[in-house]
Amino acid sequence: MKVAIITDQHFGCRKNSKIFHDYFLKFYNDVFFPTIEKEGITTVIDMGDTFDSRKGIDFAALAWSKVNYFDRLEKLGCTVHTIVGNHTAYYKNTNEVNAIDLLLREYDNIHIYSEATEIKVDNLDILLVPWINNENEKTVITALMKTFSTTQMKEYNNKINNFIFIARSNISNFVFELKI
Repeated sequence: MKVAIITDQHFGCRKNSKIFHDYFLKFYNDVFFPTIEKEGITTVIDMGDTFDSRKGIDFAALAWSKVNYFDRLEKLGCTVHTIVGNHTAYYKNTNEVNAIDLLLREYDNIHIYSEATEIKVDNLDILLVPWINNENEKTVITALMKTFSTTQMKEYNNKINNFIFIARSNISNFVFELKI
């Protein structure tokens, strides 16, 4: 099994900068999509912050992201698991209203996670952890403590006071502590 992991694309960043989108497109055309095709990858895990602004999206950036990223993944038959990040959650204290859920509903191949959720990719159990906020902090901690998943993947900007994250996979084990 091979899985593509991508994060922090920030579509629409720098006021929908053409320079950034050209850079993204070069990466997609030269690296990302050729690797997906060459390696026969059918699962993509998007670790959050797919769009840049929590308050809105430039329509040209949305159209660009659909044509150059989401439509291509759909055409290749890729299943995409994506978590809500701090840039895609409209409010800082809840993931309920978020850009990816509202803007990508037309794609049957995209699964969006706004709460800590265990998924299975082939024989690998994965706990996906979105942006942690006041509303979901306790349920995320509970999920992390109770999970039997061998791998946990989280949105990078998560903050839990005095909590130790343990990231486990079949390749390596490592622990890091957040001091806030």
